[in-house]
Amino acid sequence: MDYRDCPYCSGTGRDPSILKPKPCPVCNGTGRLRAFPEDQVVECRFCRGTGKSWDPDTYRTVPCPVCHGQGVISAGPIEFLAYVSGRKPYTDRRTIEDILEQVSGKVRICETYLGKGTLDLLRSIPATCSVRVLVGKITRDVSPQEVNCFRQEHPSFEFRHHTQRELHDRYLIDDRGLLIFGHGLKDIGKRESFVIFLEKSLIPDLIRDVLRAFDDRWGSATPIGEI
Repeated sequence: MDYRDCPYCSGTGRDPSILKPKPCPVCNGTGRLRAFPEDQVVECRFCRGTGKSWDPDTYRTVPCPVCHGQGVISAGPIEFLAYVSGRKPYTDRRTIEDILEQVSGKVRICETYLGKGTLDLLRSIPATCSVRVLVGKITRDVSPQEVNCFRQEHPSFEFRHHTQRELHDRYLIDDRGLLIFGHGLKDIGKRESFVIFLEKSLIPDLIRDVLRAFDDRWGSATPIGEI
């Protein structure tokens, strides 16, 4: 089988979405330095004027969700469904809504966070789908009562909180294949990201393994909200 560099991580095997900016240690986040002896203000060469640096330790610990840390994927076709610029919040979220409206059958969603933004987008999934949503953390703007209200209008949904280990994966599996999200649904429209779709017939073994891992975590997770 032929392989190519993973397009999501550019062959690094690491998840680029978790890079967290920190203030540049040279210019203290200003992006500028004072040059001597002229006493002029110049661009910081270390951060190239951005005022930011990155956390390499965190970056090294989280594998890419597309290639699972391998840095390569099969040379077969991959369909890039959407690019989210992070500069047009309304348009970006409508783009993801359009994608979610197309999912079908039995749906399994793994998310890092459950927030109000997550619930807003999940409303786009057709009522004919059976949906299980597994999350690693719950934000302060969502209560069990709010989840109950959501489920009263969308009874095909179930939510569970997985607390035994941190979840970094962000994906959706339905009857058609695998959707991989570069950022959590609650943050769509706030940051640059994109969505990748892999057809089920191209990766049956991968989908089987991911579903097995999802079901194992689901069985040990705590239900969120009770109707």
